[in-house]
Amino acid sequence: ADYIMVNSFYCGMFGEQELLDVVHHDWFSKNLRIETLVPIFSLEQLQNYFVWRLSEMHGSRFLVAESSCPDQCTMSNYLIGEHGAVFGLSSKLYMQSKKGSVVYACCLSVVVDLVDGSKATINAKEHIIVAATFQEGMAPEGKQVHHIDGNPRNNAAKNLVWLTTKKKHMQIHHEIGHHRHYDRRPVMMYHFQPDVELLK
Repeated sequence: ADYIMVNSFYCGMFGEQELLDVVHHDWFSKNLRIETLVPIFSLEQLQNYFVWRLSEMHGSRFLVAESSCPDQCTMSNYLIGEHGAVFGLSSKLYMQSKKGSVVYACCLSVVVDLVDGSKATINAKEHIIVAATFQEGMAPEGKQVHHIDGNPRNNAAKNLVWLTTKKKHMQIHHEIGHHRHYDRRPVMMYHFQPDVELLK
């Protein structure tokens, strides 16, 4: 109905452009008033609109997601908030981590664009996506992303740091010496699905 409304109101005004999507500016899908409907003609326009809209709503930065392995795939259909939120441009919803057995990191099932032009569904660790998007020098060789406060649920960009395995090992020993009790901190459990499921 929203496509019909936009095409009817703007009939003949789009020129050669093909309507890609219609966004409800007020977030109410049943409201078809033309002033609340935003015609979208490209992925870049969709990205720019939601980067602006989400940043305005939450008072914090949102950026287009960066892949930690850009030589293998891109994540252009997702936006990342500096506080750790992951927003899907296809669903227009915030992504929810999968719950299950004991795993340290929050895991999301995301659709990525492979370098050969095809798409794939992969399991991506939420803190790695946030770090790759907001931290300079994404995925430095020999380093892993760690939570500064030790809380795997806190995926805010300022709480993430790239560390070598050796530095992390020394950090853990230092914290044990200062009687930090990680066993008392509540940890959310997650379940990993198979690594890659190619879309058909």
